[in-house]
Amino acid sequence: MSNASPVRYSLAARCLHWAIALLIFFSIGLGYYLTTLGYYDPNAQSALHYHRAIGMLALLLAVLFCLLHLLQRRPSLDEVKPWEKIAAYVMHYTLLFMMLAIPISGYLISTSAGDAIPLFGDISIPAVMTLQPDGARLAEQVHLILAWMTGALALLHGSAALKHHFIDRHDTLRKML
Repeated sequence: MSNASPVRYSLAARCLHWAIALLIFFSIGLGYYLTTLGYYDPNAQSALHYHRAIGMLALLLAVLFCLLHLLQRRPSLDEVKPWEKIAAYVMHYTLLFMMLAIPISGYLISTSAGDAIPLFGDISIPAVMTLQPDGARLAEQVHLILAWMTGALALLHGSAALKHHFIDRHDTLRKML
């Protein structure tokens, strides 16, 4: 087995990366849409159902992505400046944290009264605890703040990849395509 870094991320890592990115942006958009609806709006319950289901799917994929991140070698960042390498590590680990923290806070909100989260058909995720109203409100605030931060960080992450590709002429973006 070679000690050299792979040229590209594995197919599994690339698929998980892009699937999670799509789920995050769709979920942020759906979450924003939910904030525009009143409680009795006919679309509110179905939109909330899909938001929760997407969040739980994103959590599952994020856990798999984190495991893959721990188990697989990743391409080197040798072509970037030292400060960019540090920024990339900070960004990646922050996004990994966010990919776990946002759905977990959403889970806490959704199960705060002790009710399971219905997904599809007979599949549901049980509540493991209940929260006092103050705890549920805190989880809502954390969820909202982390979601907006993640959207901004993901845009910055994508912008950095495009900068490396088009301006610096590095293979950084190609490693994830």
